[in-house]
Amino acid sequence: MRYYTTFYEHYVKYSQSSIDFLFIDPIQYINLHFWLQQDSEMVNKVIKLVDKKVEKITLKKSKEEEQEEIVIYDKNNSKLEYDDLSTGTKKLLFLVYNSLYVIKENAILVCDEIENSLHLDLELFTVRDSKAQLIFTTNNENILDEQILRNDQIYCIDRDENDIIKMEKFSEMQGVRYDTVFKKNYRNKNKNIHSEQPNENQINDFVNYINSAKDGS
Repeated sequence: MRYYTTFYEHYVKYSQSSIDFLFIDPIQYINLHFWLQQDSEMVNKVIKLVDKKVEKITLKKSKEEEQEEIVIYDKNNSKLEYDDLSTGTKKLLFLVYNSLYVIKENAILVCDEIENSLHLDLELFTVRDSKAQLIFTTNNENILDEQILRNDQIYCIDRDENDIIKMEKFSEMQGVRYDTVFKKNYRNKNKNIHSEQPNENQINDFVNYINSAKDGS
């Protein structure tokens, strides 16, 4: 029954709006809804830091629905829709909520491509006196701050020539020392650190192939 209620009331209701090109992430919505029930003061503190147009975010029952919905007000006290929040704001609220939970519970937070939709000025941080862990993947080496992450905490995942995925600890790679800066070495041509990227000729051949396919030749 709990699964049915969650699926019907939230996923079906919020997975797609009436406008075809507007989509709402139901999981992020559910998390924010639950967080507002738990600690609306904290939600408002966080959202004001990341979205300057928001004055208040709360839960309110509409006349048509019995279920409380997320209501947002801007600086002019005009009502905003949940989808008026940027993708980055929604994701950051989702990450902060789950980060606070894992810190409290000394748990582990796993995040795929943590940098997606987030501003690069947002940095990773450490929390003292906590056993909580953050495990994340990223395609952007710029967020791997050597002042926070040690080389033995970074793993490189790649595919070899046989299409087999391999994972290597950065600190154990050839030529890497304790003071080697990951960001400066990630994009070099050393295959021990990063697989070689397509060169200009390979890119041009691919573009020509696409153009030929479009022309039907």
